[in-house]
Amino acid sequence: SSLDYPRDERNLETISNIAPTNEGFLLFAPPLKSPNKNHVVLCNYLKTSSDELRDYKQQGIRTTISLDDRDASSDEPFEVANRIATLMDESGGGDFIFVSSPDGDDDDTLRLCEELSYLDVPGPIMKSRLMLDCPAETTSEDLVDEVMSLGVNKFVVYKETQVQDCIQDVTLEQGKQMVK
Repeated sequence: SSLDYPRDERNLETISNIAPTNEGFLLFAPPLKSPNKNHVVLCNYLKTSSDELRDYKQQGIRTTISLDDRDASSDEPFEVANRIATLMDESGGGDFIFVSSPDGDDDDTLRLCEELSYLDVPGPIMKSRLMLDCPAETTSEDLVDEVMSLGVNKFVVYKETQVQDCIQDVTLEQGKQMVK
């Protein structure tokens, strides 16, 4: 969604000012007039320049690079991963990488996560930055299992039942502990 009214921006700024410092808000909106360190700005990897990411980084704003595999449908996963690595190297941004698979192609999404997890960029390892989008209708338990086996531990769910039905089951099967 976007911030349609000045009141919306004021409300978001108020919430982020009173939130604990380790909490972040993922913004699907144009940059705020006065962003702060609790904001995490979502940037599409094809539409965001390294200069824009660098500006956010210099302001202390965390950035999430959004990677929708439909955007990269003509590119091989290793080409997409190289593009992401270049963007991160040039900007210093990319606190998180949001991998989405709206068409439900588990194999392509898994290959993309594998290629991204191999990247060696400054800062935290890539596995700790990856977040897999898990729309209820298209995400399979097998994909979650394979991605979790790669070391990815962040999943974006839309319904509480997904946590129980998919994420928690895979976590327990792999002998890991789930933190909510």
